[in-house]
Amino acid sequence: MTKIDYKIYDIMTNLVPDKAPSDLVYIVDIDDASLQEVGQWPWPRYKMAQMLQHIAQDGAASVGIDSVFAEEDRTSLKNIKKTFLDDFGIDIELPSSVRGLTDNDGYMAYVLSQGPFVLSNFFTFEDNVYSDQSCTFNPVKIYGMTGAEDFYEAKGILCNIPQFSGAVASAGFINALPDKDGIMRRLPLLINYKYAVYPNLSLMSYMKASGESDIEVENSFSGMYILVNQKKVPLNRDGTVLLNFNNDKKRYRYFSASDVLFERVKNDTFRGKIVLVGSSAAGMNDLHSTSTQAYCPGVEVHATFVDNLINGTFFRVPSWSGFIGFLSMMGWGLIISFFSGKLRSVMLLMILPAVLAVIVGFSYVLLRYTNVYISPAGTIMTISVTWLILTSLNYYIEERRVLIRTRMLSETQGATIRSMASVAETRDPETGGHIFRTQHYVRALAEHLASKGLFKDELTKEKIELIYMSTPLHDVGKVGIPDEILLKPGKLTDEEFTIMKTHAALGAEIIKRAEFGMSESSFLRYAGSIALSHHEKWDGTGYPNSLKEDEIPLCGRLMAVADVYDALISRRHYKDPMPHEQAASIIMMGRGTHFDPQIVDAFFEIEEKIISIATRYKDD
Repeated sequence: MTKIDYKIYDIMTNLVPDKAPSDLVYIVDIDDASLQEVGQWPWPRYKMAQMLQHIAQDGAASVGIDSVFAEEDRTSLKNIKKTFLDDFGIDIELPSSVRGLTDNDGYMAYVLSQGPFVLSNFFTFEDNVYSDQSCTFNPVKIYGMTGAEDFYEAKGILCNIPQFSGAVASAGFINALPDKDGIMRRLPLLINYKYAVYPNLSLMSYMKASGESDIEVENSFSGMYILVNQKKVPLNRDGTVLLNFNNDKKRYRYFSASDVLFERVKNDTFRGKIVLVGSSAAGMNDLHSTSTQAYCPGVEVHATFVDNLINGTFFRVPSWSGFIGFLSMMGWGLIISFFSGKLRSVMLLMILPAVLAVIVGFSYVLLRYTNVYISPAGTIMTISVTWLILTSLNYYIEERRVLIRTRMLSETQGATIRSMASVAETRDPETGGHIFRTQHYVRALAEHLASKGLFKDELTKEKIELIYMSTPLHDVGKVGIPDEILLKPGKLTDEEFTIMKTHAALGAEIIKRAEFGMSESSFLRYAGSIALSHHEKWDGTGYPNSLKEDEIPLCGRLMAVADVYDALISRRHYKDPMPHEQAASIIMMGRGTHFDPQIVDAFFEIEEKIISIATRYKDD
């Protein structure tokens, strides 16, 4: 299971209604109250023996002890006598009245031999941790098993002292097996050790109560089962079982160990019951996290197994679930792929929650009514990833289409501007290079001003590009000026100059007509503004509208500097070109009168770049 699958599994299993607990499972709890009343753990073995004896004499069907007694009891009088003799050289003489009570372990061994007790062992999976030379082994016979090699293989064992192991014929291991996220969902039932198979404490406790000593394995289409007293336990190939933890805390009958020890429990309370002895005390370090409890006592885990076994409420993942999951992933993946080509991504996104709800709902219904878990995680991930990939692909394709359309539109815009500008060039053939130079002057000035944080709203990257594209049309209005004025080699008369000045308004009108039917954000908007305002002057003495300072559009103020400078350094039919230094001096003289002071300052801050542009695009 993946982490996502763990979460889905936990949510679903917690939603399954609890069955009433079996009344055959009781827990004797060495709880905090017992430790406070009797004393710290470990208790003297004679006290433990007395408590166990009361349970056995009360008629318990079996008593599983969730604790390993791996060392002798140091509180035994014989051990105390030996310690004083070894450490201090003092031989304590015991009164004859207590000589029969010197061995606590012997007393407990006697009690164990007289009752239906099941001891605990603990397997280790590291080399040479514990020696098993003094251990008595209690494997089980299993019939019909073919996959024992898949069970966990132990390398060592922690067992009880020989006195106890020899007194009891039954034992089971108490190993827990949390998943990778630290949550316990499954319990190991069978473990291999030295070519034999050993049962879990809870399984052995049930077998002891039912008089069973052997286990039969059944292999079916759904997977492996073990049969105990005509009860089926679905077993995973690794020898584990999925437990059905209940949402109710302490749903089983709990009895405080001190109440049992001091006989405060009614007679016949434990008659015919499967009694599990363990601890819920925090200091005993036997608490586990489950999907329903942050701190579940180990003894309750064992009780849960016995309860699941009696009620037949184990969860199980059948052997064919992987194949079904694969088919589901492939099928839904193909369905989503098919409809992604038929439906828009947004519509498909609206449908997906319903699809996922159906998949999860089916998995939950199957779990609730059959206890079979078919993970929807793989299908959910497949659908989500498929949708994400296809949506991303569709988005990429659409972006490419938009990019192509945008590029085509940009090329169309450029072609439109060039076509209109070429009309002006046919009337004034000496200004061909002027168009390219002024374009680059304007962009260089605009980018420099933007880099200084000036005119932030008006000089965005996109707007600078629009201004750059629009500058070739600044003199398009000259197409309406008569040749005798436009191409006159000498100085114009006042009347002729008045006519010449109309080219600004005429150019704006031409562009306005070209804009008809376009949106207000048309790329020609800047072209019209530049055509109309590039002869306005900062002090208000320009034409055609005598605008001043910030009344003049920024694009027009930029064009004014670029247009005048380029006209000064260029050859015309009526004049020779002027050197850069002289032209730059005239630009400086116009600062604050003809030109925007900030733009003039920018001109001189990038003077080398201006010269480079003029050189690169100079007239032949």
